[in-house]
Amino acid sequence: MQRGSQKDVKSVFAHVFGHGDLTYHPNGKEIFTCGSDSAVRVFTHSDIDAKPKEINYHKAGVTCLAFNPTGDCLATGGEDRIVALFTYPECQFDQIATKCNSEITHIAFNSTGNLLAIAERDTTIKLVNVLDTKHVTLLKGHTGPVKSIVFDPQNQYLASAGGDGMLRVWKLRDRSTVIAIPCFPTASGDSLQYLRMSWSPSGILAVPGEHKVQCLKRGEWRLTKEYSGHSANISIVAFSPNGKYLATTGEDKRVNVFDCGNKELIGYTEMDTQCTSLSWSTTSNTLAILENFGTLKQWINPIPSHMPAPFQSRTEPQEEKVEKATESTNVNDLAKGGLDDEDDDDENERYDTPTYS
Repeated sequence: MQRGSQKDVKSVFAHVFGHGDLTYHPNGKEIFTCGSDSAVRVFTHSDIDAKPKEINYHKAGVTCLAFNPTGDCLATGGEDRIVALFTYPECQFDQIATKCNSEITHIAFNSTGNLLAIAERDTTIKLVNVLDTKHVTLLKGHTGPVKSIVFDPQNQYLASAGGDGMLRVWKLRDRSTVIAIPCFPTASGDSLQYLRMSWSPSGILAVPGEHKVQCLKRGEWRLTKEYSGHSANISIVAFSPNGKYLATTGEDKRVNVFDCGNKELIGYTEMDTQCTSLSWSTTSNTLAILENFGTLKQWINPIPSHMPAPFQSRTEPQEEKVEKATESTNVNDLAKGGLDDEDDDDENERYDTPTYS
């Protein structure tokens, strides 16, 4: 196991203290960050010390951002309850995707880029058709703030993590709840328990929890693996682009990287404060990290040189492969009827606890 030394981790001030988020652009050339100062900043991957470009639109802290898969649309959400869309590479405001009733905690595009999921502090999830933003669907079920959301790579399911401690997986075709199980410590909207989950390319859902990460197999929803290595609750997990590695961080201010093939801890680095976001580069052996103090850190070569790079050959260890889904979700069918304010899915819920193996 290697430790990320000081020379391997570059640092630069990005935002003031508080909640923030970051993501690599899909081309791997830029890192987009946001924070409590209401700004979105654009850092060059090859030189994060260079003065960043800046996007100023929101009137309050920007809590989350995400790119669509093709990288030509940036979505941002914040404390002003607005989700905004921007063009790329111009970084110009395009339109308001939606206005919400409470602070936006997380946003995510599906793998085709036509559907945007929005998590709100008031327990609501919105699904917005970005091709026609008048088409909005609500998902209700959490009894606490929704902390994170993530689409499965085959566009059949959406996973959500709530401050109520519940993991919910929604079937997008009919908005039914596939599973609803207690997985997380309960958390308030202000908590640094971000509960950021991650899907691997083959459909393994990594779920952060108390001192460990649980991995559930898509469709079966059974526990397939656990990762340990933290001395406190884990708040964020992120699979590498090819699914070979898993980065984790939590309240112990440590960032770990695991080999998904054998669950071995292959590297770690210590942070000054708790992290608010992790993002892998799509084109280099680099992991971007944003701290609660507003510092952007760039961990160079977190994967040892004798191992496959995290962005090569988008395949995973043989044991994690799953069959290709036969179902698909039509975003227009999903949006039929526009805004839906009723939660009529209780009869479809299953409350299961993963079987440990």
